[in-house]
Amino acid sequence: MNYDKNKVVTHWTKIFLILEIQIILLLVIIAMLKLNSLDTKVFNTNKFIHEVLVDKRIETLNILKDSDIMLGKMDAPVTLIVYSRFDCSACNDFFAGTYESLKTDFIDKGLVKLIVRYLVHPSKKNTLYATKCAYYANQSAKYDQFVKQLCIDYPRLDTVSMKSWTIAMTKKPEAFQAFINDISTTENLIRSAATIRASGIRETPVLFINNQRITGNPDYNELSRIILAEVENEISNEVK
Repeated sequence: MNYDKNKVVTHWTKIFLILEIQIILLLVIIAMLKLNSLDTKVFNTNKFIHEVLVDKRIETLNILKDSDIMLGKMDAPVTLIVYSRFDCSACNDFFAGTYESLKTDFIDKGLVKLIVRYLVHPSKKNTLYATKCAYYANQSAKYDQFVKQLCIDYPRLDTVSMKSWTIAMTKKPEAFQAFINDISTTENLIRSAATIRASGIRETPVLFINNQRITGNPDYNELSRIILAEVENEISNEVK
């Protein structure tokens, strides 16, 4: 049998070359799959670490402060923290409706203490002014009255009207003006709001019931169910 030896060698060389290329491609695919798996693990690890850090920041953020607006008894078994803004329609709905029911059913009965914190911003002067008025009204035990009036007047945030209401409620015009003019009060509110945002709370309202987060103005029936479960849990823990 006659055959061209060079052609046979060339033929097998091509086959081996194709095989080598396929093996290389297979190894590249395997390496990419492993790299993707590694990236996924790194991503999941980083995500877990991020979530832990966020949870830790929230836990630290939710520690009660002397400067907080607090409504209810200090020893109430359930702590409800509300992060709010005076220029937020959902927040206004919360204080115009949900808050009134909360006060009657839980706060006035000593079951819940409500902590209110505000996400002010230096660029929103009227909202900042409303917040300072609220803090001053709270010092004079007139927070409820002030917020009710503001809910009625929403969305108008007129500084002249707010000043007039607050002075009429507290009966101390000079003390009110000194509080409003105090730059440190403004700085503290802005600093506090920056810390809140840095902790991952940017939308409002956001509620925490014993560190259980709820975003938005919740259905009152669902909110009361959660609160009652927390009350029972706290009482059960005290018995143990």
